[in-house]
Amino acid sequence: IHVWDDVSGDQIIKNSIIWNNTSGIDENGSPDTTVTYSLVQGGFTGTGNLDSDPLFVDSSNGNYRLSNSSPALGAGTSSGAPSFDIDNNTRPYPSGTNPDMGAYEM
Repeated sequence: IHVWDDVSGDQIIKNSIIWNNTSGIDENGSPDTTVTYSLVQGGFTGTGNLDSDPLFVDSSNGNYRLSNSSPALGAGTSSGAPSFDIDNNTRPYPSGTNPDMGAYEM
């Protein structure tokens, strides 16, 4: 999830995975960027953030679903999260838990 706040111009990134991204995130840039409940390579200050391999199923072949041992499973927040993932699966699953970080719900 990447949200651009039209009122303030600030960027809000939540429940996202940013891994093997060569451009990174400019924490001190303008507009301001807030990152929470996300897995960010190299770390990023913010509530609920992780810095560890997301353990995708097969990123070399474009499969960015999370493996059964991914640290991103159930590590997101329901606050502001969409009700469905990129494949239109109910989020979070199972109901009453925290959603997974990233585009796919396990």
